[in-house]
Amino acid sequence: MNIDPREQVLLESWGLSDVSITAEARAVLLAARTLAEASTQTGQFEAVETGHLLLALAQNKSGVVNTVLLSFNITVETIEEVIASLKKNLTYHEKEGVGSFSAVVQATSIEAQILSDGRIDTEHLLIAVARSNSLMGSAERIFRDLGVAPAEIIKKTVYFTKKGQTEEVIMGDTFLNFGGKIFILPPEFIRAMFESTSDSGRINPKAFIEKLAES
Repeated sequence: MNIDPREQVLLESWGLSDVSITAEARAVLLAARTLAEASTQTGQFEAVETGHLLLALAQNKSGVVNTVLLSFNITVETIEEVIASLKKNLTYHEKEGVGSFSAVVQATSIEAQILSDGRIDTEHLLIAVARSNSLMGSAERIFRDLGVAPAEIIKKTVYFTKKGQTEEVIMGDTFLNFGGKIFILPPEFIRAMFESTSDSGRINPKAFIEKLAES
């Protein structure tokens, strides 16, 4: 399927390709970027934050993601209310880590692999956003203000994505699929893994331990 060359460039900047992601998930990512652009009155491009991605997912209103978000009363309206409140108190952007959006997007490929899915879809984006709690981004502030536990979002998303077939889920912060069971690892683990991975895809053990110690 042919896509706009400009979209292709964006996908590549996020470590993705048009064959690795569904059209719906790609549209959500582009919508998040559009929301970031619209959020500045000057028209100057603003860094895409995890909050923009969460809002774009809520705007999509389809599939598993819509079911999960509505079950926690997370809607476009409730997200926008929280964002307005945080911006008024000058706290919306203060903890958004540099590169956290990119880290979340890159993590979606792992989420897809964990769930044995061939391509990145919107449910993988939602799970990655929920895991971004450790990055202290704007999505983390939104979840906190809405009184929603990110781990519960992950649990329910996995349940509906796999139509209830996931028999054992040990709750925590980050999934690891081993021997058919899904275990949870601290999100700092995943972040350290990404930061210590070379272009060839291999993890440098020494760098990984150092990054993990810094968390």
